[in-house]
Amino acid sequence: MKYKKIILACILIGGFLIRIITLIQLSSTAFFNPVCMDKFDQKTFHLWAQSILNHPFYVNGDAFYMAPLYAYFLALLYAVSGQSVFFAGVAQAIMDVCGVYLIYLLGKKIKDENTGLIAAGLYAFYQTIVLYSVTILSDGLITFLNICFIFVLYTAIEKKKWSFWILCGITLGFAALAKPTILAFIPFIIAGLFIWPETRLSPLKTEKKLIHIVAVLLVGALACLVIIMPVSIRNYIVSGKFVLICTNGPVNWQIGNSADSSGLFCYPKAQLLSVTSAEFWQLMFRKTLLFFSSYEWPQNLSIYVVRQVVPVLNVAFVRFWMIVPFGIVGLFLMAKNRKNFLFVTFAIVQIFWVVMFFITDRYRFPAVACFTICAGFLF
Repeated sequence: MKYKKIILACILIGGFLIRIITLIQLSSTAFFNPVCMDKFDQKTFHLWAQSILNHPFYVNGDAFYMAPLYAYFLALLYAVSGQSVFFAGVAQAIMDVCGVYLIYLLGKKIKDENTGLIAAGLYAFYQTIVLYSVTILSDGLITFLNICFIFVLYTAIEKKKWSFWILCGITLGFAALAKPTILAFIPFIIAGLFIWPETRLSPLKTEKKLIHIVAVLLVGALACLVIIMPVSIRNYIVSGKFVLICTNGPVNWQIGNSADSSGLFCYPKAQLLSVTSAEFWQLMFRKTLLFFSSYEWPQNLSIYVVRQVVPVLNVAFVRFWMIVPFGIVGLFLMAKNRKNFLFVTFAIVQIFWVVMFFITDRYRFPAVACFTICAGFLF
């Protein structure tokens, strides 16, 4: 209906305006200048992007420590703008609003247009996401690519065309280069295709579902490898070691799962806990409680500090506690439909990988995006 298109336009325009005004107000503060953010990821990404502009292949001459896609994305933005941080913020704001539209489309595909509108509205005005979307940090790109992947996956199943399965693999590859934890979803993709109620998943004429599943998985996997392997090859050439994407996984595991880990970001001094120990599972339970608490646990920026100097952020009225209770109920209701298995398990993986490492406000964004759709489904 026409009025729903007007509501969607208002959400998208409003979401873009609040991000641009946030960017303008933030640009007059020290939080905006990545060079001033010593020992924080903003400065790390800024210097990394500059190194890429100087040496696109070798960079610093070692295997990538962090997932490299955002640094290359930022370097591209710097290359076309004369290293303008403000231009990068505008580009990221546009990308995040595209993410709002993808959430609308995904909600519409899973349930109906009302679900998509509610989900888009919740995400567009989620205060912490608004801030990080214009900041020199990777989380906006990670969230966008994660939502893009699950949307393309559902589209590929619906369209049953090779082009969409190839696109699905490409999107998964780029999402992995932004945050490798999405690869933990692969077993659920396989299970989800078996659970899917329809037999035909590809253009093949056969009625044997196993053949369809094997075919689409092979096509998607090859497309994914085409995206990831250049990074793996590059890592091997410069370091002499096989590193699929990056090397910081064990470091983050140590931060989140040592005997003195709090569940938040804090470099540990004690030994790593064994996964078979009671202390490990007690820590996992504590991190789960931290994940679902309403407090926005800061690492590089604190929303509570920044909104004191960026007044427009107070207009972004959506908070974590407003989404998650409804999102959890919606998630359970969605699980009744076999077609929602892929989305439900995707949302669970987004929670699980954060809890497995450590809790920060920005790590929760992909899960929050899923919860907005679940909340829309419930309403």
